[in-house]
Amino acid sequence: MANYNSTTRLLMSAVHLYPDDFKEDIKERLEHPYKAPTPEFGIDLDKIREELDNSKGDYFKKSTFLFIVVLVALFILFQDIENNWGILILAFFLTFLAELIYLRTASKKVRKIMNIEGDNCHFDEDSSKNIIISGGYYPFVGSGWGLNSWSFTVDLSQPENKEKPVNNINVTELYNKIEVNLKKLNIEGLLLKDKLLVNGMDVNIVSHLLTNGRFSKPVDTIDSNYVKTKINENDKSVRYYKAVYIPIWEGKLFLHLYYRFMIVNGSLFTEAKFFSIPPLKQKYRDIENIPIIPTKREFIEHIYKSLFTGAFSWIAVYVNVFAFVQGGFMAKNSRLKAWKREVETTRLYNYGWNISLREKWSENTYERYFQQVDRDFMLKILTNEVIKNLQHFLSENNIATDQFKETTTKIVNEGIMIYGGQVQADSLAAGKGAIINNKKG
Repeated sequence: MANYNSTTRLLMSAVHLYPDDFKEDIKERLEHPYKAPTPEFGIDLDKIREELDNSKGDYFKKSTFLFIVVLVALFILFQDIENNWGILILAFFLTFLAELIYLRTASKKVRKIMNIEGDNCHFDEDSSKNIIISGGYYPFVGSGWGLNSWSFTVDLSQPENKEKPVNNINVTELYNKIEVNLKKLNIEGLLLKDKLLVNGMDVNIVSHLLTNGRFSKPVDTIDSNYVKTKINENDKSVRYYKAVYIPIWEGKLFLHLYYRFMIVNGSLFTEAKFFSIPPLKQKYRDIENIPIIPTKREFIEHIYKSLFTGAFSWIAVYVNVFAFVQGGFMAKNSRLKAWKREVETTRLYNYGWNISLREKWSENTYERYFQQVDRDFMLKILTNEVIKNLQHFLSENNIATDQFKETTTKIVNEGIMIYGGQVQADSLAAGKGAIINNKKG
């Protein structure tokens, strides 16, 4: 049997226990004919969908049984309410039994999935793709919640050695220098990628993205030579970033760094933004606590849960049935027509999503304190390496670096050192106990 990392296995299991959490999201993401896919770090969305499809049979059988039971019970009840009210007790018992059987069957399948041998070596399913199309304010869709962000400028006209001229620098050489040294850190799973970031509404006006016309998905991979032309440009629609992806705790969370350099009017502009994807939501992580073999305690818990869900699940079944009747057999076709009409009537149609499914299914906190500590540790290492290599690069080209040495700002809650220059930060906190909780919009 194929290997999957722990996060994918948990979500493959969760679709059996919580199918309503996934079916609409996955259907919309994978069936939408126009919107670009988002990076889904650490999960295999196709495998999750496959498992969701496998769970539909049991869910349909349960729903059909509940629908018939409740329909018959109500029919009998209204024949003679005063004498036939006892049918409700039988109906409740049958709905409870259906929920119990469904839950026991789902738990059996979950055990089988969780016993799949783990493979935590490969995390980024979109590693070959070099375009990120976002639908919201932040262009870094899929990268998680915002952490520290900083930027500063360096005057390239001031020589370090007054007796020698300043060398003309090329930002491509700077990118290469930092990339080489980041790889030398030997951080497990570290990936460096060239990325072009585009807002979903700007897809309409950017060449090469809609190769098959307006009524198609934009491309997610473009020629690397075109990417290189954007390295030192400040294009309003397309921005180049060097992206660094690091899986932490076997891919349960991720740290991302996006940085870029640009020379403008004799100054070097430096920008860096950090993001983190936290672990999955607690109820999905709790699946790991399912006993290896069925136990009496688990059976009792299933009984209690089925008693509660059996009393109300039939309501959801009838809501779904009425929704299906209202949409008819042409529901899918109607949805496709609605999406097409949206493209037709919106001049700057937004081809992007504002959040990835991995982000949507994640918690807004960390499972353990050490996860946050390890994230902060990696964040500090990356920051130090970028700053150190920038300083060395400038010194090698006889550009003054006093501005780095004269000013040192410690961001206490993240442990980052930023040296010199004019520092602008989107999310900084200093002082004992300073805390930032800056969730991406």
